[in-house]
Amino acid sequence: MARAASSYLRTLSSRKLTLIRLGVEPRGIIARGKVTKESYLDSGWKNPEKQTAYIQFELEDIRHSCEEGLLPMLLLNSAMPDQQWSPQTSGVLVKNESKEVLAELWEAGKNKHAFTQFLC
Repeated sequence: MARAASSYLRTLSSRKLTLIRLGVEPRGIIARGKVTKESYLDSGWKNPEKQTAYIQFELEDIRHSCEEGLLPMLLLNSAMPDQQWSPQTSGVLVKNESKEVLAELWEAGKNKHAFTQFLC
């Protein structure tokens, strides 16, 4: 069980969670899981005197590298060009029209190098 800051204060329990690595390469989706505790307020990690919204989640699958099936930004932007993948804050929602594509890419990439999906 882990916790993360969230910019959303609403019911998220049992929702799928996608973690994306930004900044350091390889950038892209590295994990999927589910929200186990709805958004709640607690002391901020940067400033304990300021309240921050958090969620708790459980990871179901994590892929640290392209060899393990991480979904790289190049693939995400190519397959779902209308989806924003570089959020300014945490908690970006995946658009409904992108959810199925994302799930299919994640499943198809399990235990395969990420770039093999470009060859299909």
